[in-house]
Amino acid sequence: MIRSLVWKDFLLVRFRVLISIGVIALVLSMMDSRPRSAAMFGAIAVHMVTSVLFIQAGSVEEKSRGDLLLLLLPLSRRQIVAGRYAFLLAAATSLAVVYLAMLGVGGGMSMAPVDWLKTAGQCVTLTMAIWSLGLPLVVAYGVTRTQGLLSLGMMLLPGLWLALIRNIARSYGYDGVLLQAVASPWMLAAVLVLACASCLVSVRLYERRDF
Repeated sequence: MIRSLVWKDFLLVRFRVLISIGVIALVLSMMDSRPRSAAMFGAIAVHMVTSVLFIQAGSVEEKSRGDLLLLLLPLSRRQIVAGRYAFLLAAATSLAVVYLAMLGVGGGMSMAPVDWLKTAGQCVTLTMAIWSLGLPLVVAYGVTRTQGLLSLGMMLLPGLWLALIRNIARSYGYDGVLLQAVASPWMLAAVLVLACASCLVSVRLYERRDF
């Protein structure tokens, strides 16, 4: 059932997928050939494009009253909320695969297998980490009401990461340590815990939401 919810969201934004691939190709043209640069640019590109697709899908659904239709179907509210998280994960994973394919074929990037896995992991975990903070707000008030705030906040957080956190770490000589921490399995586990906690909070908020 959750798979059907994910497919529903993909159908709502199917015409924007080609634009998304174009955005990723543009990002590829701006980066250098270092693996670290590939991971950084890829994670931000995948996050930006996934955010646009998610906000667009939610906005179209609410404007067509599709969110009310979901309540009439034999679905629990827990499943509906899980479907939103699953769509984010599926979109981020799919775009990460597209990015890595373009990186290897079109960009001529050569990396060790472990670096490919780390790059894919960072592309997905950045999106899930940031949206784990924003999704409870979406569930509580809807995409349409929070669209402006989400568009600003979800796009601003990666910029803060680059401009503030990473630059501070670099100024104190911890840039390499920070990048290793981001690419470590512990970061993946931390994002998984954050996403699960966010999902539980979202379920509670959705159950209390007055439609």
